Amino acid sequence: MLFTCMPVCVGQCRLKAAVGQVKNNLKNDVRFCISQCLQLTVVGKEECTFNATTGKINGCDPRAQFRPSRFKVLCEFNYNWHIPTFLTKSRQSLCDIYIVPMATFNKSTNLIEMRPESLQAVPLFLREAKRYGIKVTLAIGSSDDYIMQPKDFTRIAMNNELTTKFAQGLAKLVNNFNIDGITISWMWPGCPEGNCIKDVGKRHVSAFVRAVATPLKEASKTVIYHMNGVNVNIIMATGDYFSDILDVVDYFLLQAQTQNNYLLGITKFNFNLNETKELIGDLQRKIKKSDEFLRKIILNTDPYYYSYELTNPKEGKIGTEYVKTSKEIKERIGMSEWCKLIKDPTYKLVKNIDTQNYAVRQKHLFIFDDYQSLRAKIEFVMGFGSGVGLYNTLADDFDGFCGCGNMPYLSLMASLLKMDCNPLPCF
Repeated sequence: MLFTCMPVCVGQCRLKAAVGQVKNNLKNDVRFCISQCLQLTVVGKEECTFNATTGKINGCDPRAQFRPSRFKVLCEFNYNWHIPTFLTKSRQSLCDIYIVPMATFNKSTNLIEMRPESLQAVPLFLREAKRYGIKVTLAIGSSDDYIMQPKDFTRIAMNNELTTKFAQGLAKLVNNFNIDGITISWMWPGCPEGNCIKDVGKRHVSAFVRAVATPLKEASKTVIYHMNGVNVNIIMATGDYFSDILDVVDYFLLQAQTQNNYLLGITKFNFNLNETKELIGDLQRKIKKSDEFLRKIILNTDPYYYSYELTNPKEGKIGTEYVKTSKEIKERIGMSEWCKLIKDPTYKLVKNIDTQNYAVRQKHLFIFDDYQSLRAKIEFVMGFGSGVGLYNTLADDFDGFCGCGNMPYLSLMASLLKMDCNPLPCF
């Protein structure tokens, strides 16, 4: 059904009307806003503000009930964390899928095994996760030696016998513990010895992923492929192997955080919207089955922001351009810290939702997000993909120091994806 609003109502409906006494018992949602445009409601005190871009009403309570949604929120998690921390007040989970590092790679057997310290805790954790409808995926692959280094993937992938043994062992482990699936990370940028993709062709990557994923898909498990890398050259290092594995991979998790702008100096940014749009555009041009591929993308972000000491604060512009003469401060700052700093009047705030927000005071500069910039990024993902991921949940405001409740960064992302209205801004 095609609906065209009257010219006076296009963009936003700001007619005053009562929530009650609406024809056909319309509720306070998008239909209610449309009914106001058509003057089907009785004039009262309530106000509907309709967002023409998203089709949502603005200003709802973020504690309201999530609706069923095709969009997913994926979170890095740990089996010994407290799941209720990640629940709304209505006891719904903010995360749909957890990536949990509860296994290790045994180099002597070439198999993934459950960590000894996880054996008793993991079954309890999995039962609690299922209670709240959360899928748990086993993390396979890391830049460290504990889970599985990229060079081990390469070694196994280039040997058919080892690949078969590895895939069978992994499927057995997942089924024995009744885990919901796996998240596999292989093509890491800047890997140990710089040889993670050396001598590995598209055929080896796609054959290995298919061998690992097929028995899991036959058992109705979820398979996520973590696309490490923040530029097309790294992601496409072995060519378009994505089109060959689309049928056995449910989601492609793509890093959007910790990107580098090599043209404008050393400064890093977190989910720069313009740069991410260019990255998605490049992938769309280079991947044969790009439409199906893009629909399966989950973009990863992180509220753990970079901080800099400016060598020459007067050189260059702050905002759309980056200060080249700057020194990265080793410790990044999490949300509980930067959300307080941006309220400090001694900092100058420079906001640009298309690039990145900055706060500057004398020689100190740090990056941050606010409601508008984070919302713009979420709405961008909703235009083509499957959802968002939170790379570092520990960097969120666990204890509510910002005054926006617990986990406000994650809560805002989940609310934007799963509610029929845009929540009230807090940070």
